[in-house]
Amino acid sequence: MKKIYRTSSVYRFRRFSRKAYAAFASLHRQVSIGRVAGEIADLELLKAGKKTAMGLLIALSATAAYAGESDPDTEPADAPDDLNEVLVLPQVSRRQLNAYHLVTVLDREALEALPVQTTTELLHYLPGLDVRTRGACGAQADLTMRGGTADQTLILVNGVNLTDPQTGHYALNLPVSPSQIERIEVLDAAEAVYYGSGAFTGAVNIITRPVEPVQRQRTVIGLSGGMYGWINPYAASQWRKGSWRGSASGSYNRSDGYMDNTDLWTAQAFAEASGQGWDIQLGLQAKNAGANAFYSLLSTDQYDATRTAFTSVKYQWRTGRWVHEAGGSWRMNSDRYEWHRGTPSNLHLSNSGSLHLQTTRHYKIGKTFIGLLLHDDDVHSTVLGDPDPRAVETDFVHPQWLHLPYHKNRLTAEASVAQSFAIRDLTLSLALNAQWNSMAGWNAGGSVLAGWRFNRHGQIRVSAHRAVRMPTFTDLYYHSAAQQANPTLKAETAWNIDLSASYTDTRWQVQTAVFRRWGKNLIDWVKAPDETVWQAANRTSVNSTGCEVQASYRLNRWLQEVRFSYALCVNDKTPDPWLSLYALDFLRHKAVLSIRHGLGHGWGAAWTLTYMQRNGTLEIPGGRTLHQPAGWLLDGKIFWENDRLHADLGCTNMTNRTWYGQGGVLQPGWWLKAAFSVRL
Repeated sequence: MKKIYRTSSVYRFRRFSRKAYAAFASLHRQVSIGRVAGEIADLELLKAGKKTAMGLLIALSATAAYAGESDPDTEPADAPDDLNEVLVLPQVSRRQLNAYHLVTVLDREALEALPVQTTTELLHYLPGLDVRTRGACGAQADLTMRGGTADQTLILVNGVNLTDPQTGHYALNLPVSPSQIERIEVLDAAEAVYYGSGAFTGAVNIITRPVEPVQRQRTVIGLSGGMYGWINPYAASQWRKGSWRGSASGSYNRSDGYMDNTDLWTAQAFAEASGQGWDIQLGLQAKNAGANAFYSLLSTDQYDATRTAFTSVKYQWRTGRWVHEAGGSWRMNSDRYEWHRGTPSNLHLSNSGSLHLQTTRHYKIGKTFIGLLLHDDDVHSTVLGDPDPRAVETDFVHPQWLHLPYHKNRLTAEASVAQSFAIRDLTLSLALNAQWNSMAGWNAGGSVLAGWRFNRHGQIRVSAHRAVRMPTFTDLYYHSAAQQANPTLKAETAWNIDLSASYTDTRWQVQTAVFRRWGKNLIDWVKAPDETVWQAANRTSVNSTGCEVQASYRLNRWLQEVRFSYALCVNDKTPDPWLSLYALDFLRHKAVLSIRHGLGHGWGAAWTLTYMQRNGTLEIPGGRTLHQPAGWLLDGKIFWENDRLHADLGCTNMTNRTWYGQGGVLQPGWWLKAAFSVRL
């Protein structure tokens, strides 16, 4: 993990004759060519390519200017692969604007060194994130950060909101394979404010690999296999045609399960294309999983089947100094849950759609942003919503037609405005957000961020942010023998403050942060000690306090990187007699130590030691209740690679430690997997 802190050594040219530019690669430096100020060109070079632009979003900014593409009609027929042209905007320098954009990142090198085959498993290694798994290999997991709940973290793919409106349990149904991920960014609440009001505690942005600029087409085919019948074939390809670039990938995962009724199969595909101001992506996933004790220890033969699809389209253009973006996205998730496998219990079909329009104007000392967002959530269900006389029928996840007698729809409209200033080594950003929801009425939010770069390597930042989040459909309507929802729930709100400092040079990257969140009307499931039914309720207040420390050191090809992170969080609540299901079940301590080193002749290895201690108690099979035990997990991977081939052998939980995930579900012991891939 490291911080994006963009420093570079750049050679500057005013003219370029279109001759072969291979010599530039030997310089191991960036080269910019143009007639504008060098600092502006440096900033825009970093924006070349859709995905890199996402990593350059400054605090409180809702858009970044994507790079333009070269026009094939103006190129000689025998020209080599082209250098990307860039859309040059009159912005302040990169040194001023990026001095205060601190993003925790798991980059490609770190990703490839981890012994994982699913995106959910990757998130476990990010500092400060709490991934509570049910089953294994991405069967299901809850993602939380900074003492929040699974519904309070925004999940993004290339900046597109894929958070599930039904429940946070399905937020990680992501059709992106690890082989297609360029990096994973973790943003705090103030950084993530413009991705939507769901960024209550922060956001996780998964960014896919950009198409390589000097290659017309690239295809990778791979296969992994291991214990418990694990098999995972996958393929990915990238292409370029004129000013358009695109990629597509597909994978299939299956396992017999590490214990009874934990079998799993997943099929997924992802594609994206960009060019001439357009950006388009599409994802599909189908997943069936034996759900041993997923939602209750009383049933070991539960079953869960989900189908997820999403698509998004964005278009960017400019008029004078203004850069505009218009776009839309749609996400569908359907799940069939069975209390006893083979006997359907609940079926839910949710759809979320968004339209946005935003514009940004850049000045010499800052920029202005204005944005409009329209978001619609809709659910048809056997239990969620109000009785619907126009009930629909579906066979999307079941061979028989099922009747969905309940339905609910809600509409959200948001307007945002922000102004950023950058003068010398100081930055100040102000933002206001007004939100109207058809179920909750009006709410308002906003943020203030200030930063000071005190020297070339160090910076300090402070931010304050007011967050608002609507309850999920599960919070509002789900009921069973053990749970009772509450359709009168209010939106939960919180004030977040964050103080951070960082230091970066050629070898070291260090960041420290302290945060405090004052939560009001937080949504939780509670019950009295002598009751058996959990009820959804707005708690009076739950406050979170914590700190994070992260450091990495890179030496040479033998000791490639040493990374360490530690996160502490403490939640406190207004005294009351209720037991809490989620708000007080949080990760108190998390420490991660990772070492990646070379072994010579193309060989390398990586080792990760993780320590976690949770707050509260844990009910485990057998009817026992334990205080959350501290846990150590050791994972390792040995790999070999050259320009075309890659092979590795990895093992998770190498010491075969007994540990439990969400809801007291027993997790796998040691699990050995091997993988091989070839680049065509």
